[in-house]
Amino acid sequence: MNKLSLSSALETIWQFIRRTNKYIDQTEPWILGRDNSQKERLSTILYNLAESIRLSTILIYPFMPVKAKEIWEQLGLESDLEKIKLDEDASWRKLKPGILVKPGKIIFPRIDTKEKEQRKVKEDKSNIISYDEFKKIDLRVGKVISAEEVSGTDKLLKLEISLGEETRTIVAGVKKHYSAEEILGKKIVIITNLQPVKLRGIESQGMLLAAVNKDNVVLLTIDKNITEGSKIQ
Repeated sequence: MNKLSLSSALETIWQFIRRTNKYIDQTEPWILGRDNSQKERLSTILYNLAESIRLSTILIYPFMPVKAKEIWEQLGLESDLEKIKLDEDASWRKLKPGILVKPGKIIFPRIDTKEKEQRKVKEDKSNIISYDEFKKIDLRVGKVISAEEVSGTDKLLKLEISLGEETRTIVAGVKKHYSAEEILGKKIVIITNLQPVKLRGIESQGMLLAAVNKDNVVLLTIDKNITEGSKIQ
């Protein structure tokens, strides 16, 4: 087992497949097919290609058994691929002339770069929300009037937020970035119309906003004095 090198084996197989592709480019069978005087040469080329595919299929079977079986079936081969023996069957000219290949689906579709880019753009657009949807989000200025650590966790702070006419309790996962003392008194941005959730048994009645870059978290704060509860538009 110490002498086995699967990566080297695969690279050798791909070299053989690349050489087969080059053979197609060099012999141009699509051009020979238009010339009746080249039928014999065309038949030889097509046999060589079919035999190359047969050998490639045998070699990739241990690595890609499902795909290999699909290729084997399209080649019109009736023998059981699982019972193939390398020392007996993986040699040239074992393919019987006159086999009837079977049309089938493309087994290894070509990756269309343009189609891939269009799909990415479509996915990006799917994240776009309308202005009416944005207006449903109620953003307010809130002031942290109380802050304490939530026991049993190294991430959560329990905050009391003044919104002017009311006070909200919000549980926020900012403990690793702000201590209770640091966050106290800050005027921050709050989403007020989220469905309340319970975290560690405490009902959280909103969400504070923060900028996140890798492991860095920075609260969105208000840089000038403004009344708590002011709507952000």
